[in-house]
Amino acid sequence: MGTIVAYEIQTYRGGEWKIDSIFDDKELATFDATRMEESGRHSAIRIVEETYDSETDLTKVRIVFRSSKVDESNQATEAKQQPKKAKSPVRPKPAAGDIQRKRTARPPTDRKKPVGELKMFWYVIVVGVGLILLLSFITESL
Repeated sequence: MGTIVAYEIQTYRGGEWKIDSIFDDKELATFDATRMEESGRHSAIRIVEETYDSETDLTKVRIVFRSSKVDESNQATEAKQQPKKAKSPVRPKPAAGDIQRKRTARPPTDRKKPVGELKMFWYVIVVGVGLILLLSFITESL
């Protein structure tokens, strides 16, 4: 298959780069980008060349044309841009015996145990039974 080259004309709108059109010829892309630049409708225009190599399965990206009223945005975006891989390599699955699981510590819970509530419940029961016995003793003695 070989190498495939595409040229994207991108315009800067709303704080991000958006694809306007795609060409397979650099001269046509440059002609269209300069025409768009002269119209003054866009704050920034660039042409991104993407080269895909089917043998290595890699895509290389570079900017081949740039025109901007906001040059700082171009530099910030270019610094973030890195070559992309077309597909990530497939790793072989490990055998069942090779799998090791990492134990993770459980996060501490903020929930308190209901020990205080149980103590209060038994206290109320004991006091209630005591009061009933006391009242029955008083009524018998009268």
